[in-house]
Amino acid sequence: MIWVERIGFLLYTGLLARCDRQTGRIPLPLILAGCCGGLMLRAAELMSGTLSWRVLLSAYAAGAAWGVLLLLAGALARQAVGKGDGLCFISFAFWKDNAFVFTLLLLSVLLLALFGVLLMVFRKKKRDLSLPLMPFVWITAFGLLTAEVLPEVLR
Repeated sequence: MIWVERIGFLLYTGLLARCDRQTGRIPLPLILAGCCGGLMLRAAELMSGTLSWRVLLSAYAAGAAWGVLLLLAGALARQAVGKGDGLCFISFAFWKDNAFVFTLLLLSVLLLALFGVLLMVFRKKKRDLSLPLMPFVWITAFGLLTAEVLPEVLR
C-alpha cells in the first residue's frame, strides 16, 4: 500500500507541476481528483485497521493548515503565491502527514528562492521575476520520497 501512495503522490504532484509550468494555473478539477485519490488511500488504511480515525483527522487538520497559511500569505502578498498553490497544499494533507507537508512546503520554497536568486544573478533577471511553485514541489517530493525509500532498498 505504501508504494501505491508514493507513486500516486509523485504522479499527482507531477501533473500539478506540468499544469503550473505550462499554463501558470492549476485546474480545480485536478486538485479535487487529487483529494479523492488521497481519500481513497486513507479509506483503505482505515478499513485495514492500520490507521485510526483520531490520527487521520488530526493529520488532515494539521496538514491542511499549511495550505490555509499559504492562501493567507498569497492574499497578504498581493497574490505572489497563487490560490492554486494553497489549494494544492491543502490537498496534500489527504496524501501525507503534517510533518511531510510542512517539510515539503519549506524545502520547496527554499529551492524556489535559491533558483530565483541564481536566475537573477546569472541571467540578470529583474526582481519581479515570477516562477511557478509546483515544479519545485515535485522535485522536492521526489527527493523526500527517495530519501524514505533508500534505507529500504539498501537493506
